[in-house]
Amino acid sequence: MKADGTRRARSVRGAVVAGVLVAAACLAGCEGDEVDPGEAFVVSDSAGVEIARNVAVEEALPRIDLSEGALVRLGSEEEGSPELFGRVNQVRVDPEGRLWVADGLNAELRVFALPSGEHLFTVGGPGDGPGEFALPSPLGFDEEGRAWIWDQRPGRLTILSGEGEVVEVRRVGRDGDLTPRLLHLARGGHLWAQLPQAYTGEVRDGLVLHDTIRIGRYESLDAEPELVAQRPGVTWYMAEMNQIAVPFAEGSRFELRDERLVFTDPGGAPLLDVVEDGALVRRIQVERERERVTAGRVEAALDGPGWTPQMAEILRARRGDLPTPDLVPAWGWLRLTPDGHVFALRHGTLLQGEVWDAFDPAGRLRGVLTLPDEAHLMEVTDELLVVVEMPELAGPSVAVHAFDGW
Repeated sequence: MKADGTRRARSVRGAVVAGVLVAAACLAGCEGDEVDPGEAFVVSDSAGVEIARNVAVEEALPRIDLSEGALVRLGSEEEGSPELFGRVNQVRVDPEGRLWVADGLNAELRVFALPSGEHLFTVGGPGDGPGEFALPSPLGFDEEGRAWIWDQRPGRLTILSGEGEVVEVRRVGRDGDLTPRLLHLARGGHLWAQLPQAYTGEVRDGLVLHDTIRIGRYESLDAEPELVAQRPGVTWYMAEMNQIAVPFAEGSRFELRDERLVFTDPGGAPLLDVVEDGALVRRIQVERERERVTAGRVEAALDGPGWTPQMAEILRARRGDLPTPDLVPAWGWLRLTPDGHVFALRHGTLLQGEVWDAFDPAGRLRGVLTLPDEAHLMEVTDELLVVVEMPELAGPSVAVHAFDGW
């Protein structure tokens, strides 16, 4: 490793190198405290829940730098090119190592070979017929290599063959019910969903609503989902018939992969809860000084992504009525690898020099990933980092990076 602590991602020709991070030794089931003074990492047990505490020393954390190039970069300004993306909403890597790019503007899925970047096929387009979409979202891939695609607006699940042919289309939810949001197809074959809830009280100007995140598991779409976990969600403010998120009051953020759910702390503390099979198994803590929410920070937030100009003006005019938290949340987004590594985006850096804390499966803070402005980490696997780059004066591109750990 270089003396400055930087570890550069490697551009690879041929097969993708294995191993996204170096996993620490298994610490499950330890009694008392296990201390590594060199890395300031302490593991203890609290009523069967593993507590992984990190004392973050910023200058000592290894860095990943993606500036040396990508395994492949997909993007074009040429009309008619499969690499001319309108809006990249999601990306997924299938078991064969192919990249599926969901283009929300064109309601299409475009599939590319890795590492060559060769375009294999495109499926979709706007519409209500089989193989057409409103906003396609890949959920994952089953044992037969089929892609499960969710379309929230019509509440429709489409299963595609590995070649992009329509195998099955079905509606999810019953007439009159709020539609669940399907999130992920686990390797065990069940589906994860965010379960809806409805406010039945009187809607009035100035009303404050505290949302709840409810995560359910479908063993079969013909059966009712099992509620697995719930956490406090976004705080909403009703103004001029608009439902507006209160700045810095996001509640829990979450991400899931197969049997693992990870939540940020609903109060915004630098804590991560790891839930497996419905039970809290690990709590990851980072001892890091927290920032206070100031008027300047609120103003800067309203100038950033997340609010329309109309909503931002409403919030500015009513700032004194808003239940704004005192402290800035620690993290805004999460990404998981299949083997349990967690990437957590530091709050306030979305698309603005993103800073991602990276934890191994044991909860040890292993390093920091930084991205250039107008770039966003979309997908992590055991071998790849997939980043969407959105320059202001050009269409988006998708950069796939391979690296061999810290």
